[in-house]
Amino acid sequence: MQIASMAYDPSSDQVVLFGGINSNGSAVYNTTYTFDGSTWTALSPSASPLPRWGAALAYNPVGDDLALFAGAGSSGFAAPYYDDTWTWNATTWTQVTPVPASPASAYPQSRIDPMMAYDADTSQVVLFGGQASSGSGLNDTWIYLGP
Repeated sequence: MQIASMAYDPSSDQVVLFGGINSNGSAVYNTTYTFDGSTWTALSPSASPLPRWGAALAYNPVGDDLALFAGAGSSGFAAPYYDDTWTWNATTWTQVTPVPASPASAYPQSRIDPMMAYDADTSQVVLFGGQASSGSGLNDTWIYLGP
């Protein structure tokens, strides 16, 4: 599995891995695994994002969950690129509609390979960049305000 999303979840004290694509691009996954420091465990949550690779995943201490954004559903230029947001609560995935930025209708566009991390200085989850479905690089920064 390649280009999966992975982040540490302090509330469960585990690393969470989601999705990915195989080495020849013929299969995209929506599997969820946890790692407790010694053992990987495959989970079967009741809900899950569509299969994807290249999504951003980061811990959100405000919601005490992980937030996942974007990714692609297959390989190649015709791949569907996603702009949806999901949260992981150590048990299941939930699709959420984040609080819109200003202007009220502004949301990040679909993309692959953005970076996302929690900024302890501002107490915010920050999303940066990635690649648009057109192939052009994105140089934008967004703040995740939660659902």
